Amino acid sequence: MSVLHRLFPGCFLLLVSFFMTSLEAGQEDLKHNSLPSTYRFDEISIRITRQLGSPAFSIREIRLSAEGGAILGRGGGTVRFSFTKQDLLNLVNELYQLRFFELPSDYTAEYSIVQNEDGILSTMISSMEDEPSTSVCIFIKEYKKCVTYSRKGPFELENLVQRVFTKADEWAGRK
Repeated sequence: MSVLHRLFPGCFLLLVSFFMTSLEAGQEDLKHNSLPSTYRFDEISIRITRQLGSPAFSIREIRLSAEGGAILGRGGGTVRFSFTKQDLLNLVNELYQLRFFELPSDYTAEYSIVQNEDGILSTMISSMEDEPSTSVCIFIKEYKKCVTYSRKGPFELENLVQRVFTKADEWAGRK
């Protein structure tokens, strides 16, 4: 018993030290993966990718960067174009208004319940790889948030994406 009494305080302190180190590392991870509350404008970039079907079909992509310039990928080629800082700031503000940073990252999976012969309910998850999908990603410092969706929404985000593609086509057409 006296051996346990001598070992217990040391083991306890070691365990507490390990727990605190793990807790601090976890908090650092949360800090690293969370949306920064302040950041510089030039630390923002946005990428919108629209896959119009299976990989054999066309992919459209827009890359906007506060550091300068933008790229519109269309028809197998790319077109560089310029846009104003205010245009990017307006887009970021719209993402905030849509509560983009709170949205789930994936809307492409469909969930349903199936009852087995023995009466047990099972969850079915399905996803169509060749179904058209859109991915919207914003990068701020080391933070990254992406939302991927198909035809079923979120509709407010899809409306914004359509406006951005239309505007990018106009900007790229001016070149």
